[in-house]
Amino acid sequence: MQGRGQRMHDGFQGACVDVTQGQMNSNIETQIFANREKVKQLRDEHRDLDLAIAEMSRSAHADQFMLSRMKKRKLRLKDMIAKLESERIPDLNA
Repeated sequence: MQGRGQRMHDGFQGACVDVTQGQMNSNIETQIFANREKVKQLRDEHRDLDLAIAEMSRSAHADQFMLSRMKKRKLRLKDMIAKLESERIPDLNA
């Protein structure tokens, strides 16, 4: 079936769209690139938060509420990074 398009359901009002293999590969590559960029951005933010938390923790008069919020944000970033990275690993059972 090389060179032939597939009909895929787009999820809206029962309509179908013609999608070629090239378009599917292009969409997948675009998504992979977007995920890599998002992971990089999240890692940068995670690193920046880590530095800010360390700096704030050194102060005797640190705002504990703000410190707590920053730590929670850092944990959420870590979870988001792990989720995006796990999506990049191919499903071996598929």
